[in-house]
Amino acid sequence: VKPNNLEAETTAMAQKIAEKPREVLALGKKLFYQQIDQKVESAYKNASDTMTCNMTLSSTTEGINAFIEKRKPNWS
Repeated sequence: VKPNNLEAETTAMAQKIAEKPREVLALGKKLFYQQIDQKVESAYKNASDTMTCNMTLSSTTEGINAFIEKRKPNWS
């Protein structure tokens, strides 16, 4: 990103992140901090467990359905 576009691009990225379901963001943030000091094998296992947990969320079903139906998800 060119320096004069940095603020606009950063704001756009932050807006995209803020539009995602809170529970998904919380799981991702928790995983990020858990795996910082882990060895690669442990970090991969932890990430795999988190992704599995993510698949059980109601927002995952909405996201998949929205994708299939070619529409924006309606996060509750």
